[in-house]
Amino acid sequence: ARARADGAARPRQRAARGGIYKSAEGAKVYGYYAKAGLKRLTFCTRIQRRLQDAVRDHAVLSRLLERVQREGAEAPAGLPARVRSAVAAVLGGEGLEEREFLRSVTVTFSVHFWLGRCLYVHRRDLDTALEALAALEAAKVPTPPGDRGALERARQEWRRVRQAFVQLQTQDASGARRAQVEERLAALEASHGPMRARKEALLRMRQQRHARRHPPDACGDAPLVRRLERKLRAWAHETARQRRRAALAEARERTRRLELGRKRRWDGKESYADFMRRRRRDG
Repeated sequence: ARARADGAARPRQRAARGGIYKSAEGAKVYGYYAKAGLKRLTFCTRIQRRLQDAVRDHAVLSRLLERVQREGAEAPAGLPARVRSAVAAVLGGEGLEEREFLRSVTVTFSVHFWLGRCLYVHRRDLDTALEALAALEAAKVPTPPGDRGALERARQEWRRVRQAFVQLQTQDASGARRAQVEERLAALEASHGPMRARKEALLRMRQQRHARRHPPDACGDAPLVRRLERKLRAWAHETARQRRRAALAEARERTRRLELGRKRRWDGKESYADFMRRRRRDG
């Protein structure tokens, strides 16, 4: 009901600019609010009756997100800590309470490989939104590129993310709600199945190519042996190139001598005496 009243589609992960939105249902306008996102979090402010008040809220929200970005560039703190610090500093400076200013926070989590879209977890306050983000992040384990078990690990990771998402969406809900969420995810997986199959085939091809180029080490000296082999191949290529250059230079010199010899032969177009005088003059 809230999404229909807002009259705006749910934001994607990179919708960081945001703007002013109108909360309405049909011809009835409830008010205006600001919305903007950063990375995996999208913030919606309180609904204001007057447009200029929503514009001021958008300015405050923009300063808040700019502070989060600035602190991320200056310090290696995690996103939740930076968000909490920015909220306390910016809203505190404006004399605003978090629960008064923020109407909702949406967590966006990309699962394009499996569903062809993102997952969204909507929360009414910042703390529960950050908890949802932490739960989804904990289910995701980075996989090294070219890892032979990358596809199977990705499947295991998706099962964990799927389970965490269902749990987040069905907190304090009935079993019917859980079944509904499971059914929706299954439908999305089925509709994205052909595209996912092509992606999996491409990933397997890349893994096979990586395995051929980087076979498992038979001993601890294998990296040194491969480095030596690369050096020897480079030396062989350089030697062959120098030989080709020398052969080309020799061929050019041979051609030059032949041309010079032809010029020094008497062709009968002039008298032999004149030819001999010209040769003595040219040296």
